[in-house]
Amino acid sequence: SRNYAKYTKAAELAKLLVGGVVFPIDALGNSTMKGVTSGNISVQNPFNPPAVLKETINNLYGLSLTVNNLGISGTTMAEMLAGTDGSGSTFADKMGSTAAKLIYCNHCINDSQKDTDIHQYRLNVIEFVSICRINDKVPVLVTPNTNPAVTTDTIITEQESKRLRNYVNVMRQVAHDLDVDLVDNFYYYEQTSRMVSPVTLVPDGAHPSTEGYKMSGRNMAIPLVSAHTLSKAWDKAGLANSTYLDNITSSRRYQNIGTPFDRFSGNLSGVRQESLTGINLALILDC
Repeated sequence: SRNYAKYTKAAELAKLLVGGVVFPIDALGNSTMKGVTSGNISVQNPFNPPAVLKETINNLYGLSLTVNNLGISGTTMAEMLAGTDGSGSTFADKMGSTAAKLIYCNHCINDSQKDTDIHQYRLNVIEFVSICRINDKVPVLVTPNTNPAVTTDTIITEQESKRLRNYVNVMRQVAHDLDVDLVDNFYYYEQTSRMVSPVTLVPDGAHPSTEGYKMSGRNMAIPLVSAHTLSKAWDKAGLANSTYLDNITSSRRYQNIGTPFDRFSGNLSGVRQESLTGINLALILDC
């Protein structure tokens, strides 16, 4: 068996949310974390991933978190660490001064585009994790959206599109080796592209559409929720062992019905608030 170091992970912070306790979050990365508009990179999409993460947590916990969008267009992991990304300070200095408990980072696309030595990229990702943990922060690595080669645009070349997967796999491996929470957006974009054109998801080859950004931001909530995964026909996602926000204000009663192994057995009853309807239920659609 493998003995992992007992680092604090996002699930530990999720326990705070369950108890109604809020904490600040920092989200760092490139233009796809900042959320620039595909085809008009001078404009920030209001549905940028950190904004959607904030909305998602509010929808599932009824809590408003501070989520700081610190994404900077055109920058790399190495530049973020060194403070040469235009932010004015090194990453170590930022972690020494920020009140955030949870730190997301999606630096990968520009590291690949600028052809950073892939072994150096691995060391940079490891350094990001190390600096977070030294400062008692919880790191979360976020793989990038896919980069389809778009023939009508030169943002992403065919070679860059092919090369990105190698850097994504480095991030995945570091997350595995160091026991770091990973939001694998690259995987979910590929899964979604079975039903939706990759160019619809990422029109200019680098920056997602509004619906793509919404997917990226919602996925960032995965480490902070308890959610069933729907991956094949007849899979179910019920209230049992799930994160959900309901509208019951009094006479609350939760009970299990059906067979002991039926995931759909959670039954909730009570008097609802008239101005609210339904239940917001977290689930992962992996299909």
